[in-house]
Amino acid sequence: MNDVLQTLADLVRINSINPSYEGGVGEEEVARYVEAFFTRRGIETWRQTVVPGRDNVIARIPGAQQAAASSSKPTWTLSPPRA
Repeated sequence: MNDVLQTLADLVRINSINPSYEGGVGEEEVARYVEAFFTRRGIETWRQTVVPGRDNVIARIPGAQQAAASSSKPTWTLSPPRA
């Protein structure tokens, strides 16, 4: 299995059901996985608490912001999804 499919399989395997539902444990384990994924690759991460126990994980990929800011031509090549 290639790395992308393995990462997807790992994420799907994690119980991340909304804690408002029966059996829901929240997204903490997914957040830990994503944080570790980027940290292992030397990519800076931090968390943004939305609700206690339900953090967003944010990763800053070096050079990505500068490239986006310096691009004068849009790079989106697909039509946006329809409602």
